[in-house]
Amino acid sequence: MLSLVVTYYNQPSMLAEQARIWGTYKANPEIIVVDDGSAVPAAAQPRSVGYRVTQDTPWHQDGARNLGAHVATGEWLLFLDIDHTICAEELGRLFDMLPKLGANRAFRPARRLIDRAHPLKRAANIWLIRRADFWRIGGYDERLCGHYGTDQEFIPRLRRWLAVTDLAVTLDVYRRANIADAATAGLDRSVVTPPKLTGPPKVLGFEWSRAW
Repeated sequence: MLSLVVTYYNQPSMLAEQARIWGTYKANPEIIVVDDGSAVPAAAQPRSVGYRVTQDTPWHQDGARNLGAHVATGEWLLFLDIDHTICAEELGRLFDMLPKLGANRAFRPARRLIDRAHPLKRAANIWLIRRADFWRIGGYDERLCGHYGTDQEFIPRLRRWLAVTDLAVTLDVYRRANIADAATAGLDRSVVTPPKLTGPPKVLGFEWSRAW
């Protein structure tokens, strides 16, 4: 089984577009929406379950993803930023691939703009990964939450445990020109080099509740 983990932060229009796409699916993934403490809470959407982080902490998406992985029941996790969608055709291809994917690997999907304006590179922090492998490497370290670009710590740690492989599945990416709230707004995007941390990653160090 596949669990889609979608993080949300004050993006009701983009969430509605996600839900429209989910309604076209013939396959039946588990769809988990994690509201990361938004001032504009995520509204309940068909075919999904929702959770809400109680406190609004800037750039806390790593914690939100940990929560999604914690409540997920699927063998596989596909972590999606809310501006990344997977259409029904590509989801069907992914379901066909899952039984054939090798062990001890994490996979990076291809990407394209929804309006096909120009090609996109594979994203640094969009992953298809077995849930067991995600927790085996420790999940995201929430001690780094509050700053943009904390995947700088997660990705090298993932690569120490797992081989990273390109996945022949393509995601569609929205920009503000397509949907006004597709991208997170109002937060500083200055990338901070993460400090060296010792000990195991800190996970689920925050309050949360079921939203729907």
